[in-house]
Amino acid sequence: MLRNLLADRFKLHVQTEDHGQPIYALVVAKGGPKLTPVDPPADDRAGFMEPHAAGVEVGHHVGMRALALYLSNLGFGRPVQDQTGLTGNYDFTLAYSPMRPASSASPDESAAPSDAARPFIFTAIQEQLCLKLEPTKGTVQRIVVDHVERPSEN
Repeated sequence: MLRNLLADRFKLHVQTEDHGQPIYALVVAKGGPKLTPVDPPADDRAGFMEPHAAGVEVGHHVGMRALALYLSNLGFGRPVQDQTGLTGNYDFTLAYSPMRPASSASPDESAAPSDAARPFIFTAIQEQLCLKLEPTKGTVQRIVVDHVERPSEN
């Protein structure tokens, strides 16, 4: 309905296009995932990440695509795409330091995390979930605005 409204009122025309760019691929690390499989909720609710404290997130009924989207929104400068091949829903806890050490320029951290009690998220994902974020190139969909006009006065 919103698309139709925007198209009618603003003569908005958009399209999606595939664009190659650097991404992080979320993959299963050596040894297999450390995730608790769960059945999807009976009421078709989507899985969600619940913050418990700074840097502690509890996932409830979370699929890997949703986890990848969550990780994409943490500000790594690249989108995260699910390439785990895992299709179920999972419960898990992820405790991490939200900030990357200033001296660390890549997910391979040799420097100490800013919060000594918790590892940086790249390490936390690997140690706690047995998943891994690998830098690679991938295809991302972008929305391209082809045409838009100012609305006429009513």
